[in-house]
Amino acid sequence: LILGVGMFIYSVRLPSESSIKTAAIIESILLFILGAFFVFGNPFVSTLIMIYTLIGWFIVTAIMAMIFASRWLSSGGKIATYIINIIVIVIAVWAFFDPMLAGTIFVLTLAYNFMFAGISRLLLMDFH
Repeated sequence: LILGVGMFIYSVRLPSESSIKTAAIIESILLFILGAFFVFGNPFVSTLIMIYTLIGWFIVTAIMAMIFASRWLSSGGKIATYIINIIVIVIAVWAFFDPMLAGTIFVLTLAYNFMFAGISRLLLMDFH
């Protein structure tokens, strides 16, 4: 919600000849609407949207990783990338039809995110 408002203010201030101004305005409005839906909407529906958005994101990033691998990696790297990303796609498609698996993936993703964020902060701290 706040990010959408901030992006809108920033995008309106972009020069009119900027090629990304229209896209930035549209993105900021969509972020505002999505944020308002999550804040003021039904918590159950909001959670489902977050879960299935995350699973869709997994599928898209796995496909993009395979495209990248096909163009830039050596044959050994390609095979490993294909195997890992095909497994990710299979699990993500399976999660679309199994709500319990989808919820578990969501919780584990959040847990790992918090763990790695904490580790990252510890590594970035200055211990002197």
